[in-house]
Amino acid sequence: MKIAQKNIVIALLVIFISAFIPKTHASFSDINESHDNYQAIEYLKTNKIINGYEDGSYKPEKTINRAEFTKIIIGAIASKEALAPYKNQTCFKDVSSNQWFTPYI
Repeated sequence: MKIAQKNIVIALLVIFISAFIPKTHASFSDINESHDNYQAIEYLKTNKIINGYEDGSYKPEKTINRAEFTKIIIGAIASKEALAPYKNQTCFKDVSSNQWFTPYI
């Protein structure tokens, strides 16, 4: 079989098999491809800027709080590795050193 014919057969097999494989969905249980901000949310998740909530949701209608907003902004400009030295440090007396958002504040 010629290489070109072999590639066509392989491509057709991939197309056929992929029809039976479930499509991947959004990274969050409450976001799907029809959501207006799907691509932006997926970009932020893929680039580890956002994580969502422990239950696997994103909660797009929930009001964002100051800690979440700060984490997104700082996470967009600094890597987790760069923030690692600040994991348990805080310069504000009302911010506990063991909170998930401490390194970002």
